[in-house]
Order: sequence, then C-alpha cells, then structure tokens
Amino acid sequence: MQEEEQEDQKRNYKTRHQVQIVLAEMERQICEGKTDNEIKKFLELKERSYYYFKNKLYKQSLAIQTSKKTEEVIAFETDIIRDRLIKVYQHLEQRLTMMNADPTQEGKDIIRYNNL
Repeated sequence: MQEEEQEDQKRNYKTRHQVQIVLAEMERQICEGKTDNEIKKFLELKERSYYYFKNKLYKQSLAIQTSKKTEEVIAFETDIIRDRLIKVYQHLEQRLTMMNADPTQEGKDIIRYNNL
C-alpha cells in the first residue's frame, strides 16, 4: 500500500482542476513578464512538465482567438448580405415606382431582364 502511495507521489499526477489552476497561474505570470525559469521555479515544475503546460496554454489561447475571429467573420458576412438585400430592395422599389408611373414600362422591363 505504501509503495503505491510513493509511486503516485513520484509521478505527481494532477487532476483537471489542478491543471486549470496551474494554467491560470502560468498565464498570470507570463502576463506579468516573468521568464520561463522564474515560472518553473515558482510553480515547482520540471522542465518537461512546464513546456507541456505552456503548450496546452497556447492551444487554449489559440482556440479562444480563433473563435473570436470566427465571430468577426460572421459579422462581416452578415453586413455584406444586409447591404446586398438593401440594394435588391431599392431596385425593386424603383421598378415598382416606374411601373406605377408608366404602366407600359412593365413589358419593357420584362423583355430587358429576359435578354440578360
């Protein structure tokens, strides 16, 4: 039984919650401008573990930035579609105004659009 406990202590496994705490602290320290060695010492991490967590933090950050970019792209595309619909609406409104002013114009519009 004691051998298992000692083995677990040697491996130093972390739960998901503990990993998130390490990542949050790591992010805070990076934002403060601390060096890799300072952060490793503060968090008491081995070099390999430190860079594993740093890579994990980078991937999380990239996922957040990518999702924001996607939202920006959607907003941009929505604006384009809105502008196109406004132009179509204005064109249709103009055609209706022309047809109401001169009923003989209706046939000419149809012939012109059929030739396109």
